[in-house]
Amino acid sequence: MPKEKKNTGGWGLSFNDRYSPRDRRAIGIGVVALGVFSFVLAANLFYENRQFDGPTIRVIGSVENLYQAGNRSNPRVAYRYTVGPTEVHDVVSVDGEIFSGLQLGQPLPIKYLPNYPAKNRIDLPAENAERHNTVYGLTGTSIIFMCLGALVVRFAQRDIKSGKTIKKRHDLNFAPDPNNRKEVRARGWSSEDFAKILVDFRKVYDDCLVSDIAAKIHSEKDGTLLVTFPQDVPDKLFAFLINYSQYPKGFEPKAGSILVVGKAVISESFDGKFNSKLIGREGVFYIPSDDKDYDVVYVQVGEETFAHSFAFLNKWKKVADPRLPVGFADILA
Repeated sequence: MPKEKKNTGGWGLSFNDRYSPRDRRAIGIGVVALGVFSFVLAANLFYENRQFDGPTIRVIGSVENLYQAGNRSNPRVAYRYTVGPTEVHDVVSVDGEIFSGLQLGQPLPIKYLPNYPAKNRIDLPAENAERHNTVYGLTGTSIIFMCLGALVVRFAQRDIKSGKTIKKRHDLNFAPDPNNRKEVRARGWSSEDFAKILVDFRKVYDDCLVSDIAAKIHSEKDGTLLVTFPQDVPDKLFAFLINYSQYPKGFEPKAGSILVVGKAVISESFDGKFNSKLIGREGVFYIPSDDKDYDVVYVQVGEETFAHSFAFLNKWKKVADPRLPVGFADILA
């Protein structure tokens, strides 16, 4: 169950208190990605090391030049060696300690792969050891990052599902519009159920709402609930209300039995980042079919549909497939 993004703006807070569950999950995913990237680098270096630990040809080349390139911390050495009638030139960065002992024209041990003569390495023990240590370091770092990130994601996901959020007063600068055109249509909930859902939603967002949500709940002949808001609902929370009404805490409806759709005129106050051309137009908010994320609401505006992900940069991303849930057209009729 998603929560609105909060900014604590304070010092001395724990990681869990400083960042919302959604923010922590995004951070965790980023740490895991960094770990995967480090692991790929380590795997590539390991593969390359294995190549040079296998059958190679060793020759003696010579140092052509020694220089510092730009702001690099490691100096570089240019060298050459011959493979039959072919002369191979290469430039690599080397450890500072090794660099201090090299001289122009000095013989330099080189090893290269028989099938790829241009693929070579300086054959010095310190250089070889440094390459192996780099693999070990990257592998260890990647494992730490992936484990740490996975733990952050797991606990953040648990907090999302449990409804945990940062409890700090957040001013939405909300000015109620008595002429608002917001409405929610729901199937699968009774009037009593939906009234309780609104009460629970108010408790979850008590750091944003200063009063209860006043709603008129009308049950139509086909069982559809039509919910309107005489005292309005903050624009910034409307998408969250649709999501919460679909996945309320403490309710266990049968799979596929709930359908919640909301209508509202989009203003600049709505949550997320979206194109200003949508302001002033009516949007239809709903949970896409076959939802596995539980933190996304789709918004249909005219012929366009946008995925409003609460987790991924909080953007409205245009999608080609609207993923309309079963009964979508009927409930709006």
